Order: sequence, then structure tokens, then C-alpha cells
Amino acid sequence: MSIESLKRGRTVALLPFLFLIAASPALATHIETFGATADCAGFTVDATVVFRAYPIVVPEAFVDYNVVLSQGGVPVQTRSGQVTIVPAFPTISLAGLWDGDLCGDYTVAGTVVLTTPAYPQDNGDVRNTRTFSAAFNCDCPEQDACHFTPGYWKNHASDWPMTSFSLGGVGYSQAQLIAIIRRPVRGDATVILAHHLIAAKLNVANGASDDIQGAIDDGNAFLAVHPLGSNPADPARSQALAIKDLLAGYNEMGCPDGADKALPLDEDAASSWGELKAIYR
Repeated sequence: MSIESLKRGRTVALLPFLFLIAASPALATHIETFGATADCAGFTVDATVVFRAYPIVVPEAFVDYNVVLSQGGVPVQTRSGQVTIVPAFPTISLAGLWDGDLCGDYTVAGTVVLTTPAYPQDNGDVRNTRTFSAAFNCDCPEQDACHFTPGYWKNHASDWPMTSFSLGGVGYSQAQLIAIIRRPVRGDATVILAHHLIAAKLNVANGASDDIQGAIDDGNAFLAVHPLGSNPADPARSQALAIKDLLAGYNEMGCPDGADKALPLDEDAASSWGELKAIYR
């Protein structure tokens, strides 16, 4: 065999070897590291890419992402898009925020795909498609229910969330509590305090905010020392009326949606604001 034949033989023998090197997955452009998180605020994806440098330098690659937020198996929000990545900055950093405040249980399913148009042979690399998933629970904001007046509760017995409780340490049935609300004030601070104390207790039990609990406790403590109907004089009377004012302000807040369902204290008896004011004196 001649030297030329040997040379040609070596060349022919090396070609398959060179082809194997060029096709080696180790040289393919691919996602090297990958991490993703999702929570009630949104999602993040962080990754790094290794770019092919042989037989040509890949100038850029594209990252397509699709992230689906679902609740109860039903997609509710989707975030998708494409970003360009280059060898000089081979880091992927994606982030997205959900619209609005989430409430309840959610799942997230995401897909990230890397493609290199300049060298499409790399696109089939299994390392260029990454998926992630997450499940989480988002706290629901507390919803404030309607704040009803004593007059409302007096006339809507079927709406009471509880039908017995105590005032000043004394237990009462629903019928007795309604009778107390109907009881004329006649200047007795303990009676007007009891009217609003009953309404405040019912409002809290019905789902209204409990930030009035301090005044409720003060009202119960006052009636424990000054029983209902005792008609205390000052300074005890002024103390009772101060607690009543706090409770009345709470009971008269109406409904969060603006539909004011609260009724005056004695809407079936008082026909004017002057008469209503007289009831509170």
C-alpha cells in the first residue's frame, strides 16, 4: 500500500470519529442547571445554558416558557413568552406575577424549552425541555360581614347566628334578649348599653370584624357590676354611655358592599330623627 493510500485510509477512518465528536450530546447547546419556584405571588425560573462551540459558534438561543396557574383543575391564569439568550450572558432569569390576590388552593405547571435556530440538531436534546410544578395554599382575606343595628336583630330573629348568650354574666334566651332590645330606655344607661351589646355580639358571631371585642368585654364587665335595669348615676352612667358609643359606632357601619341593611333601633316606633334621639337620652 502506498503512502498516499495510507493517508487516504487514515482520512477515511477518521471521518466517522470526527462525526461522532460533532454529534456528541456533550457539545450540544443545552440547559445545564435549572430551578423554578411558584407561590401566591408568582413564579420564578433560573437556569444556565451551555452553548455549542464546535463546529460553529452558536450566536444565540431562544427560551420559550409557558406557565399555567390552576385552581380545582381549571386554568385561571397563564404566563407565556420568549426570551433570547447569548453566549456572553448564558443565564436565564424569568419571573411573573399573578393578577389579583389569590385565595385558596392552587397548582402551577410550567414548561421551558430551549431552541437554537442556528444549529437545529441541538433542539432534540432532552436537556432542552424542562418542566416544573408546584402546589400551594393562599390565605383568603378576611371578609367583613354586615354590621346590623339592634333594630335589625330585633325584627329578624331567624337570622340570629346564636340564640342564647350572657350579658354581664347572666344567661338569656333569644326571646329574653329580644325583649331586652324592645325594652324602653327611660334614661337607664344599662338598657341602652345592653341594646348595643346584644347587637355587637350578634354581629361578631355573624362574621363581622371582631375588632370591637374590647368594647364587648367592657360592656359585659360593666353590666356584671351594674346589672341591667339598675339605672346607675354618674360617673358610672357616663362610663356606660361611653362604651355604648363605641358599640353603636360599630353596629351602625352597615354592609361592606354598600347595601345598608341596618335598621334603626326602633324603626316601628320612632318616626322621626328627633324621636330616635329621644330614645337614646
